[in-house]
Amino acid sequence: MGQLVKINFSESFKDKKGSQIFEDDVLFNGEHYFRIYWNERQSQIEAISPTYGYLHNLTQEDLSHFERIGTFMECESLMIVD
Repeated sequence: MGQLVKINFSESFKDKKGSQIFEDDVLFNGEHYFRIYWNERQSQIEAISPTYGYLHNLTQEDLSHFERIGTFMECESLMIVD
């Protein structure tokens, strides 16, 4: 198996507690869990939630309202909807 590598965004983004956010992290906004990623076609940060949908063109201001929970590999069970 390959080794999990954290990919940094082109800028350093932080959550509401000051923790650095990496591509493919899971974030929580108090109600929904989101998996964050870089959309190469749109050149923007996006997030997807199984209970909310998509968020597009996220900025540091937007991300400051979220809490980093962990990597997707660590938090995959939070992204499953029954």
